[in-house]
Order: sequence, then structure tokens, then C-alpha cells
Amino acid sequence: KLKLAEDASAFAKEELAKAEAQGNQLQRGRWLELLGQHSQAIEIYRAADRKDKMALVYEQMGDFKTAAELMEASGHLDRSAKLFQRAGDVENASRVNALPRPLIAKEDPSSDMAGMAEAAPVETQINAQA
Repeated sequence: KLKLAEDASAFAKEELAKAEAQGNQLQRGRWLELLGQHSQAIEIYRAADRKDKMALVYEQMGDFKTAAELMEASGHLDRSAKLFQRAGDVENASRVNALPRPLIAKEDPSSDMAGMAEAAPVETQINAQA
């Protein structure tokens, strides 16, 4: 197990170096998370204005209230309510549960069928003259 953990750590450090070389901050943040460097990961996510990613790190750290606040701010209301519950903040969990959820636009299935009809191959007529 020790060898496996050492190999995984070495791999993560290599990938972190690649992400740094490429300037990919979000990937860098993820590798820092996996290496347990939470405060550095949070700062990267803060700079990228990724409250949802910051919330996940705070949750890993056991700071459920901060994670819940960040999930709410990023629009993940159901997850926020659950985290408030885990933090023992029943009042905020109830408040978030009562908030209206955004509507997700669904595509009109009839328009898909119409598009398929237009894209259907045109049947060619065979000259049946004998």
C-alpha cells in the first residue's frame, strides 16, 4: 500500500507540474486538492470565481457551513440545503429549501421530429417504363 500511495503522490505531482506549465489553473487546483493542499486550491478557485469548486474543498475539510453558503451563491440550492443540514443549521436549510428553483428549458420534441422529417432522404422515383 505504501508503494501505491507513493506512486499516486508522484503521479499527482507530475500532473500538477504539467498543469502549471500549461497555465491551466482549474486543473492545477484539482491536483492541489488531491494532494491535500486545500488552502492553495481554494485560492485558485477564488481567483477563477468558482464558488462551486471552493465549496467542494470546504466540504472535504469539514467546513459544511461555508460549503453550504458557497453552494447557495453558485446556484446549487439542493446541495446547499443538505450542507446546511450537515452543519446543523436547520434555519438556513429550511430557508434554502423554500427558495424557488430555476426552470430548465426543455426542447420541444415536435421540433425535433420536424427537423428529422426535413433531413430525411428524398425518395427517388424510378422510371418504370418498360
